Amino acid sequence: NTVGSHKAAGFARDYSLGIRQRLVESFSREEGWVVSGDSLPQRYHAELASSQMCLAPPGWELWSVRFFESLLLGCIPVTFTDGLVLPFQSSIDYSRVTLKVRGTADLGDLPS
Repeated sequence: NTVGSHKAAGFARDYSLGIRQRLVESFSREEGWVVSGDSLPQRYHAELASSQMCLAPPGWELWSVRFFESLLLGCIPVTFTDGLVLPFQSSIDYSRVTLKVRGTADLGDLPS
């Protein structure tokens, strides 16, 4: 069973404060990581659903739709920005279901 056995990082564009580029550079050849630019939603969603952690770097804003896709598909979202305001955060303790990395400085601290 491969569910939960790897981490997924899916994105195809080159924005996000340089974080996405650094992730591709750091993890595209790392064993146990899937770095995807797949634009086919069914394959991309299958990658997220079979992953333990899913990287959710910022897009044009501080947040990314990947955060919500990860939660919906049972994957632990990994965020990279301070000041991220999430819906219902006064009622939901997101620290119990997410992992936060402080920008690119802590990329080496991500679990392998």
